[in-house]
Amino acid sequence: MASVQPYLVKRTWFAIAPDGGHHEVDLIVGPPTQRSSGDWAVRVSLGVVEPRPTEIYGVDSWQAMNLGMRFIGRLLESAEKEGWQFYWNSGGERASPGDLFL
Repeated sequence: MASVQPYLVKRTWFAIAPDGGHHEVDLIVGPPTQRSSGDWAVRVSLGVVEPRPTEIYGVDSWQAMNLGMRFIGRLLESAEKEGWQFYWNSGGERASPGDLFL
């Protein structure tokens, strides 16, 4: 499984997959980098929930970071609909994608 390194922000949750497997899930946003086109991009990773890192683009570093974090939230919402359950830690309280923005 690929991971984004180095990262700018990271949050680790505990998850139960639809198949019953238990996992630590690292939600990662890499540092913004400017592309030759002038756009900015961040790489995001959701660990076992979505093993392939994805690049998210914005007009500047602020927008790229904001869109990257929102992208993670939307993927987690989709994963919940597919049966994933998220927790702050193993044995802890339930977490939801909306908690990322509190």
